[in-house]
Amino acid sequence: MWIRAAALIEGLRLETPIALEPFVVRPISLDRKFIGRDGRAIFNAELADAAFVTHVDQPTWGTQLWPRRKLAFAICSPVEGDAQAIAAIRAVTGQMTDVLALSHGGDPRVYICAFEVSEDGLTTWRTVGVMLGEGPYPGSTLDRLADGRGLPALDPAAVWHAAPRDPRLALWLSLHRAAVAERVWDVRMFRFCALLETIARETYPRRIPVLDAHGAPILNARGSVVDTGVVRGGAYMLVRSGLHGLHLDDRVLCTHPDRSLWDEVGVWYDVRNTVAHEGACRPETASTRKATVRQRIAAAFQLAGGGDRQAGSLQYVDACAGGAEVVLRAIALGRLSLPAP
Repeated sequence: MWIRAAALIEGLRLETPIALEPFVVRPISLDRKFIGRDGRAIFNAELADAAFVTHVDQPTWGTQLWPRRKLAFAICSPVEGDAQAIAAIRAVTGQMTDVLALSHGGDPRVYICAFEVSEDGLTTWRTVGVMLGEGPYPGSTLDRLADGRGLPALDPAAVWHAAPRDPRLALWLSLHRAAVAERVWDVRMFRFCALLETIARETYPRRIPVLDAHGAPILNARGSVVDTGVVRGGAYMLVRSGLHGLHLDDRVLCTHPDRSLWDEVGVWYDVRNTVAHEGACRPETASTRKATVRQRIAAAFQLAGGGDRQAGSLQYVDACAGGAEVVLRAIALGRLSLPAP
Protein backbone atom coordinates (compact mmCIF):
# COMPACT_ATOMS: atom_id res chain seq x y z
CA MET A 1 0.00 0.00 0.00
CA TRP A 2 1.19 3.50 -0.86
CA ILE A 3 0.24 6.64 1.06
CA ARG A 4 0.47 10.27 0.03
CA ALA A 5 -0.53 13.44 1.83
CA ALA A 6 -1.06 17.14 1.29
CA ALA A 7 -1.26 19.90 3.89
CA LEU A 8 -2.32 23.52 3.94
CA ILE A 9 0.03 25.57 6.11
CA GLU A 10 -1.06 28.92 7.49
CA GLY A 11 1.22 31.70 8.66
CA LEU A 12 4.25 30.91 6.48
CA ARG A 13 5.94 33.67 4.49
CA LEU A 14 7.43 31.63 1.69
CA GLU A 15 8.67 33.16 -1.58
CA THR A 16 9.86 30.08 -3.49
CA PRO A 17 9.28 26.32 -3.17
CA ILE A 18 11.52 24.39 -0.80
CA ALA A 19 12.15 20.65 -0.46
CA LEU A 20 11.95 19.03 2.98
CA GLU A 21 11.99 15.35 2.08
CA PRO A 22 9.49 13.73 1.70
CA PHE A 23 7.68 17.08 1.39
CA VAL A 24 7.81 19.89 -1.14
CA VAL A 25 6.42 23.15 0.21
CA ARG A 26 5.38 25.96 -2.11
CA PRO A 27 3.68 29.32 -1.59
CA ILE A 28 0.03 29.65 -2.57
CA SER A 29 -0.89 32.37 -5.06
CA LEU A 30 -2.16 35.61 -3.55
CA ASP A 31 -5.15 35.36 -5.89
CA ARG A 32 -6.52 32.63 -3.61
CA LYS A 33 -6.63 35.10 -0.71
CA PHE A 34 -6.38 33.81 2.85
CA ILE A 35 -8.35 31.97 5.51
CA GLY A 36 -10.53 34.07 7.76
CA ARG A 37 -12.09 36.52 5.32
CA ASP A 38 -15.54 35.77 6.76
CA GLY A 39 -14.28 36.92 10.15
CA ARG A 40 -14.67 40.54 9.09
CA ALA A 41 -18.43 40.14 8.61
CA ILE A 42 -18.75 38.30 11.93
CA PHE A 43 -16.78 40.97 13.79
CA ASN A 44 -18.73 43.82 12.20
CA ALA A 45 -22.04 42.15 13.08
CA GLU A 46 -20.97 41.70 16.70
CA LEU A 47 -19.79 45.33 16.86
CA ALA A 48 -23.16 46.50 15.56
CA ASP A 49 -25.06 44.35 18.06
CA ALA A 50 -22.97 45.90 20.85
CA ALA A 51 -23.83 49.43 19.60
CA PHE A 52 -20.25 50.17 18.51
CA VAL A 53 -19.82 52.64 15.67
CA THR A 54 -16.65 50.99 14.34
CA HIS A 55 -16.95 49.16 11.02
CA VAL A 56 -13.90 47.36 9.62
CA ASP A 57 -13.65 47.70 5.84
CA GLN A 58 -12.13 45.16 3.47
CA PRO A 59 -8.81 46.99 2.83
CA THR A 60 -8.14 47.39 6.55
CA TRP A 61 -8.98 43.76 7.22
CA GLY A 62 -6.84 42.41 4.40
CA THR A 63 -3.86 44.69 5.01
CA GLN A 64 -3.58 43.79 8.68
CA LEU A 65 -4.60 40.13 8.64
CA TRP A 66 -3.18 38.76 5.39
CA PRO A 67 0.54 39.13 6.22
CA ARG A 68 0.00 36.92 9.29
CA ARG A 69 -2.14 34.41 7.41
CA LYS A 70 -0.07 33.71 4.29
CA LEU A 71 -0.59 30.20 2.98
CA ALA A 72 1.66 27.45 1.69
CA PHE A 73 0.91 24.02 0.28
CA ALA A 74 2.95 20.96 1.27
CA ILE A 75 2.86 17.74 -0.75
CA CYS A 76 4.28 14.52 0.63
CA SER A 77 5.53 12.18 -2.10
CA PRO A 78 4.09 8.65 -1.98
CA VAL A 79 5.58 6.41 0.69
CA GLU A 80 5.06 2.69 1.11
CA GLY A 81 3.56 1.59 4.40
CA ASP A 82 0.47 0.59 6.34
CA ALA A 83 -2.19 2.62 8.15
CA GLN A 84 0.27 3.53 10.90
CA ALA A 85 2.27 5.49 8.33
CA ILE A 86 -0.48 8.13 8.35
CA ALA A 87 0.28 8.94 11.98
CA ALA A 88 3.99 9.04 11.17
CA ILE A 89 3.44 11.44 8.27
CA ARG A 90 1.26 13.66 10.43
CA ALA A 91 4.00 13.77 13.07
CA VAL A 92 6.52 14.74 10.41
CA THR A 93 4.30 17.63 9.27
CA GLY A 94 4.44 18.99 12.81
CA GLN A 95 8.24 18.71 12.81
CA MET A 96 8.31 20.42 9.42
CA THR A 97 6.43 23.48 10.71
CA ASP A 98 8.83 23.63 13.67
CA VAL A 99 11.74 23.84 11.21
CA LEU A 100 9.93 26.44 9.10
CA ALA A 101 9.25 28.56 12.20
CA LEU A 102 13.00 28.68 12.81
CA SER A 103 13.96 29.38 9.20
CA HIS A 104 11.11 31.73 8.24
CA GLY A 105 9.88 33.06 11.58
CA GLY A 106 6.33 33.43 12.81
CA ASP A 107 4.12 30.56 13.94
CA PRO A 108 3.29 28.41 10.89
CA ARG A 109 0.66 25.78 11.57
CA VAL A 110 -0.94 22.96 9.64
CA TYR A 111 -4.52 24.02 8.93
CA ILE A 112 -5.75 20.87 7.19
CA CYS A 113 -4.28 17.60 5.91
CA ALA A 114 -5.59 15.13 3.34
CA PHE A 115 -4.40 11.52 3.13
CA GLU A 116 -4.85 9.15 0.21
CA VAL A 117 -3.87 5.53 -0.40
CA SER A 118 -3.21 3.47 -3.49
CA GLU A 119 -3.47 -0.30 -3.47
CA ASP A 120 -2.74 -0.86 -7.15
CA GLY A 121 0.78 0.46 -7.53
CA LEU A 122 0.05 4.21 -7.66
CA THR A 123 -2.51 3.88 -10.48
CA THR A 124 -5.61 4.98 -8.56
CA TRP A 125 -6.06 6.77 -5.25
CA ARG A 126 -8.78 7.01 -2.63
CA THR A 127 -9.24 9.31 0.34
CA VAL A 128 -8.63 7.75 3.75
CA GLY A 129 -8.66 10.83 5.95
CA VAL A 130 -9.06 14.57 6.18
CA MET A 131 -7.78 16.15 9.38
CA LEU A 132 -8.70 19.75 10.02
CA GLY A 133 -6.68 21.82 12.45
CA GLU A 134 -4.25 20.75 15.13
CA GLY A 135 -3.76 21.13 18.83
CA PRO A 136 -5.83 19.98 21.82
CA TYR A 137 -9.58 19.96 22.07
CA PRO A 138 -11.03 22.59 24.43
CA GLY A 139 -11.74 21.55 27.98
CA SER A 140 -9.93 21.26 31.29
CA THR A 141 -7.99 18.03 31.75
CA LEU A 142 -8.32 18.29 35.53
CA ASP A 143 -12.10 18.73 35.34
CA ARG A 144 -12.25 15.53 33.32
CA LEU A 145 -9.95 13.56 35.64
CA ALA A 146 -11.72 14.79 38.78
CA ASP A 147 -15.25 14.37 37.46
CA GLY A 148 -17.57 13.29 40.27
CA ARG A 149 -15.06 14.13 43.02
CA GLY A 150 -16.56 17.45 44.04
CA LEU A 151 -14.05 19.73 42.35
CA PRO A 152 -15.78 23.08 41.70
CA ALA A 153 -15.35 24.72 38.31
CA LEU A 154 -12.53 27.23 38.27
CA ASP A 155 -13.72 30.84 38.20
CA PRO A 156 -11.43 32.57 35.68
CA ALA A 157 -12.02 35.86 37.48
CA ALA A 158 -10.17 34.44 40.50
CA VAL A 159 -7.13 33.69 38.36
CA TRP A 160 -7.40 37.04 36.60
CA HIS A 161 -7.26 38.91 39.90
CA ALA A 162 -4.54 36.68 41.35
CA ALA A 163 -2.07 37.05 38.48
CA PRO A 164 -1.21 40.74 39.00
CA ARG A 165 -0.46 40.10 42.68
CA ASP A 166 2.36 37.71 41.79
CA PRO A 167 4.01 38.19 38.38
CA ARG A 168 5.37 34.65 38.59
CA LEU A 169 1.84 33.30 38.17
CA ALA A 170 1.43 35.22 34.91
CA LEU A 171 4.62 33.60 33.62
CA TRP A 172 3.55 30.13 34.73
CA LEU A 173 0.15 30.53 33.07
CA SER A 174 1.93 31.43 29.83
CA LEU A 175 4.16 28.36 30.13
CA HIS A 176 1.10 26.21 30.82
CA ARG A 177 -0.63 27.52 27.72
CA ALA A 178 2.42 26.65 25.60
CA ALA A 179 2.48 23.14 27.08
CA VAL A 180 -1.21 22.57 26.40
CA ALA A 181 -0.75 23.68 22.78
CA GLU A 182 2.18 21.31 22.17
CA ARG A 183 1.30 18.81 19.42
CA VAL A 184 3.66 15.96 20.32
CA TRP A 185 2.65 13.91 23.36
CA ASP A 186 6.13 13.31 24.82
CA VAL A 187 7.24 16.92 24.30
CA ARG A 188 3.99 18.01 25.96
CA MET A 189 4.92 15.96 29.03
CA PHE A 190 8.41 17.46 28.92
CA ARG A 191 6.90 20.96 28.98
CA PHE A 192 4.56 20.18 31.87
CA CYS A 193 7.43 18.68 33.87
CA ALA A 194 9.57 21.75 33.15
CA LEU A 195 6.74 23.94 34.42
CA LEU A 196 6.43 21.91 37.63
CA GLU A 197 10.21 22.11 38.16
CA THR A 198 10.12 25.88 37.73
CA ILE A 199 7.33 26.32 40.28
CA ALA A 200 8.91 23.83 42.71
CA ARG A 201 12.16 25.79 42.78
CA GLU A 202 10.20 28.85 43.89
CA THR A 203 8.07 26.91 46.36
CA TYR A 204 10.93 25.06 48.06
CA PRO A 205 13.96 27.40 48.10
CA ARG A 206 15.32 25.29 50.95
CA ARG A 207 15.38 21.52 50.74
CA ILE A 208 12.84 19.63 52.80
CA PRO A 209 12.23 15.87 53.09
CA VAL A 210 9.72 14.35 50.68
CA LEU A 211 6.86 12.63 52.51
CA ASP A 212 4.25 10.21 51.21
CA ALA A 213 0.50 10.49 51.76
CA HIS A 214 0.91 8.97 55.25
CA GLY A 215 3.64 11.38 56.32
CA ALA A 216 6.45 8.83 56.04
CA PRO A 217 9.75 9.85 54.39
CA ILE A 218 10.32 8.49 50.88
CA LEU A 219 13.66 6.74 50.42
CA ASN A 220 15.76 6.48 47.28
CA ALA A 221 17.44 3.30 46.01
CA ARG A 222 20.37 3.84 48.42
CA GLY A 223 18.06 4.13 51.42
CA SER A 224 18.51 7.89 51.87
CA VAL A 225 15.59 10.27 52.36
CA VAL A 226 14.60 12.05 49.13
CA ASP A 227 14.31 15.83 49.42
CA THR A 228 12.80 18.57 47.27
CA GLY A 229 16.19 19.39 45.76
CA VAL A 230 15.62 16.37 43.51
CA VAL A 231 13.36 17.43 40.62
CA ARG A 232 11.06 14.44 41.04
CA GLY A 233 10.84 15.10 44.78
CA GLY A 234 10.06 18.79 44.34
CA ALA A 235 7.39 18.12 41.71
CA TYR A 236 5.81 15.36 43.82
CA MET A 237 5.56 17.51 46.95
CA LEU A 238 4.23 20.41 44.90
CA VAL A 239 1.50 18.33 43.27
CA ARG A 240 0.59 16.68 46.57
CA SER A 241 0.27 20.09 48.20
CA GLY A 242 -1.92 21.28 45.34
CA LEU A 243 -4.16 18.24 45.60
CA HIS A 244 -4.51 18.79 49.33
CA GLY A 245 -5.37 22.45 48.77
CA LEU A 246 -8.12 21.49 46.33
CA HIS A 247 -9.39 18.67 48.60
CA LEU A 248 -8.57 16.00 46.02
CA ASP A 249 -7.17 12.53 46.58
CA ASP A 250 -3.90 11.37 45.01
CA ARG A 251 -5.86 8.82 42.98
CA VAL A 252 -7.09 11.58 40.65
CA LEU A 253 -3.66 11.59 38.99
CA CYS A 254 -2.92 7.86 39.17
CA THR A 255 -3.39 5.78 36.03
CA HIS A 256 -3.89 2.46 37.84
CA PRO A 257 -5.00 1.41 41.36
CA ASP A 258 -1.68 -0.38 41.90
CA ARG A 259 0.33 2.81 41.31
CA SER A 260 1.09 5.49 43.91
CA LEU A 261 1.45 9.17 43.07
CA TRP A 262 5.20 8.87 43.75
CA ASP A 263 5.37 6.05 41.17
CA GLU A 264 3.42 8.12 38.65
CA VAL A 265 5.53 11.25 39.02
CA GLY A 266 8.53 9.00 38.50
CA VAL A 267 7.15 7.97 35.10
CA TRP A 268 6.52 11.63 34.19
CA TYR A 269 10.18 12.37 34.84
CA ASP A 270 11.39 9.21 33.11
CA VAL A 271 9.62 10.51 30.00
CA ARG A 272 10.92 14.03 30.61
CA ASN A 273 14.52 12.84 30.92
CA THR A 274 14.28 10.58 27.89
CA VAL A 275 13.01 13.46 25.76
CA ALA A 276 15.70 15.76 27.14
CA HIS A 277 18.51 13.31 26.32
CA GLU A 278 17.21 11.61 23.18
CA GLY A 279 14.77 14.11 21.66
CA ALA A 280 11.81 11.73 21.87
CA CYS A 281 10.39 8.98 24.04
CA ARG A 282 10.19 5.59 22.36
CA PRO A 283 9.41 3.17 25.14
CA GLU A 284 10.51 -0.01 23.38
CA THR A 285 12.48 -2.71 25.15
CA ALA A 286 15.36 -2.59 22.65
CA SER A 287 18.85 -2.45 24.10
CA THR A 288 19.99 1.20 24.27
CA ARG A 289 21.89 3.31 26.74
CA LYS A 290 18.47 4.18 28.26
CA ALA A 291 17.11 0.63 28.13
CA THR A 292 16.20 0.41 31.82
CA VAL A 293 14.27 3.68 31.75
CA ARG A 294 12.56 2.73 28.50
CA GLN A 295 11.50 -0.61 29.89
CA ARG A 296 10.11 1.10 32.98
CA ILE A 297 8.13 3.54 30.83
CA ALA A 298 6.84 0.76 28.57
CA ALA A 299 5.67 -1.30 31.55
CA ALA A 300 3.87 1.68 33.08
CA PHE A 301 2.15 2.53 29.79
CA GLN A 302 1.10 -1.08 29.26
CA LEU A 303 -0.40 -1.31 32.75
CA ALA A 304 -2.24 2.00 32.38
CA GLY A 305 -3.64 1.06 28.97
CA GLY A 306 -4.69 -2.48 29.87
CA GLY A 307 -2.11 -3.86 27.47
CA ASP A 308 -2.42 -1.02 24.94
CA ARG A 309 0.80 0.95 25.28
CA GLN A 310 -0.36 3.88 23.16
CA ALA A 311 -3.57 4.28 25.16
CA GLY A 312 -1.50 4.16 28.33
CA SER A 313 0.81 6.91 27.10
CA LEU A 314 -2.19 9.19 26.55
CA GLN A 315 -3.37 8.50 30.11
CA TYR A 316 0.02 9.61 31.39
CA VAL A 317 -0.09 12.78 29.30
CA ASP A 318 -3.45 13.62 30.88
CA ALA A 319 -2.22 12.84 34.39
CA CYS A 320 0.86 15.04 33.97
CA ALA A 321 -1.28 17.84 32.52
CA GLY A 322 -3.70 17.41 35.41
CA GLY A 323 -0.83 17.73 37.88
CA ALA A 324 0.16 21.08 36.38
CA GLU A 325 -3.46 22.26 36.50
CA VAL A 326 -3.75 21.20 40.14
CA VAL A 327 -0.76 23.32 41.10
CA LEU A 328 -1.79 26.40 39.14
CA ARG A 329 -5.37 26.28 40.41
CA ALA A 330 -4.23 25.92 44.00
CA ILE A 331 -1.85 28.87 43.65
CA ALA A 332 -4.45 31.09 41.95
CA LEU A 333 -7.05 30.30 44.62
CA GLY A 334 -4.59 30.96 47.46
CA ARG A 335 -4.58 27.34 48.60
CA LEU A 336 -0.90 26.75 47.97
CA SER A 337 1.33 29.36 49.53
CA LEU A 338 4.57 30.54 47.92
CA PRO A 339 7.51 32.36 49.43
CA ALA A 340 7.60 36.03 48.44
CA PRO A 341 9.49 36.68 45.18
